[in-house]
Amino acid sequence: MTLRRLFALALIIASPCGAARIPDCTHTGAGTLFEVGPGQAYASIGAVPWEALNAGDTVRIHWRATPYREKILLRRQGTAAQPITVCGARGPGGERPVLDGENATTRATMGYRVVATEPRGLIHVSWGTGDAWGFKPRHLRIQGLHLRHAFHEYAFSASDGSTQTYSANAAGIFVERGEHVVVSDVVLEGNGNGFFVASGDSEEMLSRDVRIEFSELYGNGTVSVTNDRHHNLYTEAVGMTIQFNRFGPLRAGSSGGNLKDRSTGTVVRYNLIDGGARSIDLVEAQESWPMVQALPEYRRSFVYGNLIVSDPEGPGNLVHYGGDSGCYVNGQADPALACYRKGTLHFFHNTVVVRADQSTRWRSILFDVSTNDERVDARNNLVFLRAWTPGAVPTNLSWMHQYGLLDLGTNWASPTLTPWRDNTTPQGAISGLGSVLTNAANAPGFVDEAGTDFRLAFSSDAVDAGMALHPEVIAQAHTVNAQYLAHAAGQPRPDDGAPDPGAFEYDGGLFADGFEVFSP
Repeated sequence: MTLRRLFALALIIASPCGAARIPDCTHTGAGTLFEVGPGQAYASIGAVPWEALNAGDTVRIHWRATPYREKILLRRQGTAAQPITVCGARGPGGERPVLDGENATTRATMGYRVVATEPRGLIHVSWGTGDAWGFKPRHLRIQGLHLRHAFHEYAFSASDGSTQTYSANAAGIFVERGEHVVVSDVVLEGNGNGFFVASGDSEEMLSRDVRIEFSELYGNGTVSVTNDRHHNLYTEAVGMTIQFNRFGPLRAGSSGGNLKDRSTGTVVRYNLIDGGARSIDLVEAQESWPMVQALPEYRRSFVYGNLIVSDPEGPGNLVHYGGDSGCYVNGQADPALACYRKGTLHFFHNTVVVRADQSTRWRSILFDVSTNDERVDARNNLVFLRAWTPGAVPTNLSWMHQYGLLDLGTNWASPTLTPWRDNTTPQGAISGLGSVLTNAANAPGFVDEAGTDFRLAFSSDAVDAGMALHPEVIAQAHTVNAQYLAHAAGQPRPDDGAPDPGAFEYDGGLFADGFEVFSP
């Protein structure tokens, strides 16, 4: 214990803030600084010459008491050393500037190729009028903004002056095509989709290297139209990293997922994921399939360091891996489902908390795997199950649904978990059930489970009980060196050589921040 406390203390001294919570909005590029807001050079967002931004430019939008009701098209290119940055300067109480899609206006010379695409997003990343085929915006930074109400029930004024309504799949940020795009410290709330990244079937339409981090996504989705098709996050890119975010429940009545991804090279790490029809939904590439089918990174996905919570209104099927729409060759259905993931989901160092009554949700499933060509390697996780109502019977939680291969290393799990969903005939296989740690008291040793502090106490029998990571995880440099910090932030993860199962390493109580379940 002394060694662990000394190590944690040294770590805090060396890196007091861990992962940065609020990105710096200081203009550091070699380009022009455009100041927007009260008393600034540009009174409105639409006054900025967006169609003429260059590498190293910064558009700094200052907080004001009323929302900016204006839309943005990012169609230009920065460089790795000189990105184009759009950032929010916070208000006196730390408030992010709000961009509201309801009754928003659009700069007439913004440069959309066609008016028909304008209903897809509040901030839109795509090529523009006059750009050559194959041109893609790249090296863009979007940070420090609160983006809301790109929603099909709201109207806006398009660049041609016409009144349009948002499409059902409109997003707070819509990346139609782009490369090296970083979204950081934003709030995406009340949209059809929160964050949407698209790709096509040629290099000219393929999005690459997209990252969203330190952000909050909640209250998105639709109810009256296709209520299961719109999500807090919906992405398809080559190189998709989702880290240090807080995902909350969707709009009331929406059946969308919290995090849905069709990307190649998917990394989901150090997030709080609470609610949604599914917590994590990793399915087949669609439009990008011709471009990615031969890439080895399409066949491996990494999910680690996340706190995943399913309370009574949360998902019954938490993690889906494989595919959901079928595959087609020359217009004909492919019975082999070759476009599905057909690889390995590396799921490690996650804390999964399921608190629901059997009377309201008979069953819950941790891994819903589509075919027996998909495999989950699960190790160093902590899976806790209890009833929501004191004295009630908890939901019947199983490791697997019906198909797929599950390799269990060392994990801590509540004693009532079952291998397969009830009322099914298993078609897959599970190995390693004997490696699962538990205790009869169903006590993982959280600091304060009732208070939603899911860190480990010193008395936990999970402390130091972990195992080595999978060789492929190590080869791809996905060692676990951080952990989620409430809210939408991170901190270094202590390492004394003996890992603990779950998203949080025992630290002697030095990191005292709580991990309360979602409340915006």
